[in-house]
Amino acid sequence: MKVDSTGTIIWQNTIGGSSEDALSTLVIADGGCIVVGGKSYSENSGDKTSPHLGIGDNWILKINTNSNLINGKVFTDINLDTAYTTGENTIDGLKITESTTGRFSFTNAYGNYSLAIFDTGQYLISPSANIPYYNPNPLVHTASFTGLLQSDSLNDFAYQPAGNFDDLCMSISPVGAFRPGFNGNFMLNYKNVGTTTQNPDIVFHLYPNVSFVSASVPPSAVYPDSVVWNQVNFTPFQQRQILVTVNLNPSLPIGSILNSYAQIRPIDNDFNPSCNNATWEVTVTGSLDPNDIIVNQDTVFSTVFPNPPFLEYLIRFQNTGTDTAFTIKILNPLDTFKLDLNTLEFVAASIPWICVSFITSAAWNFCSTTFSFQIAM
Repeated sequence: MKVDSTGTIIWQNTIGGSSEDALSTLVIADGGCIVVGGKSYSENSGDKTSPHLGIGDNWILKINTNSNLINGKVFTDINLDTAYTTGENTIDGLKITESTTGRFSFTNAYGNYSLAIFDTGQYLISPSANIPYYNPNPLVHTASFTGLLQSDSLNDFAYQPAGNFDDLCMSISPVGAFRPGFNGNFMLNYKNVGTTTQNPDIVFHLYPNVSFVSASVPPSAVYPDSVVWNQVNFTPFQQRQILVTVNLNPSLPIGSILNSYAQIRPIDNDFNPSCNNATWEVTVTGSLDPNDIIVNQDTVFSTVFPNPPFLEYLIRFQNTGTDTAFTIKILNPLDTFKLDLNTLEFVAASIPWICVSFITSAAWNFCSTTFSFQIAM
């Protein structure tokens, strides 16, 4: 395929036969041609003009990039004048096919399409999918070329409403991981696939163990069990999205199922209410780090108290959970009535240690995996 500087496909071509073909070498030649080479295992079929003679034959092709272009736009023609005007929404992702060659293209985010043709003559172009509640005008376009490097740009398809139909649709997608005590994100995508302009409400329901933090679009109201956005002037084939950030309860068990539910209203007169509700279940992931602490003497006799001994402690922890532990803090309270905090000494660690710090509560934290220390009684 060939794309322009914005990534829009200018032309594309599929080359091959009935079996496996692998083109691995490409050379840009003079005169607007591309030479490609590789292996072919196909018989006389498709673009192959002769059967293969060995297990895999060398195959070299020359592709003419001097194509003709059929261009156009696809849009919702609400005022029925067959011309694109400001306020009418374009239709993206729609397949456009040329009937003679079978070549096809898709409309981009702005409803534009470009279809390459590598020969002269007349070609018929039409949309390959039906859109509920709309009829394309015209059904077919004819493009004509008398040479190469020509462009036919008068091939717009105006989708005109077949009546008044209210139809709103909602989807929800989790973004990233969901971990106890951390924030998680949901993307709400909603679209007006009907033929009427509406003023819908978007509702994101909050389940237990989840609290609302923020949203990319300020909500109209926040309740204990839901967040609501009041939308206005939502025109046919317009689509919007909201990124919602929530916080998970730190006590939420790893492996538990977190439900999410979003809804677009009104539903009463909606022609297809089944797509007004969207749900998703995500599994709560996180690290699981069981800890233990071992001391080198489990019994100390009173006879040693005049010369208090050092006690050596070994603290071990590991991650046996389902996710990476990005933030680890090990706390070990010390009884300062029995142990002399001023004598604490770091002994060793299983990996290069990062930090040892003391806090006023006579607890300390250490950034490592397995380590030991000693302290006098």
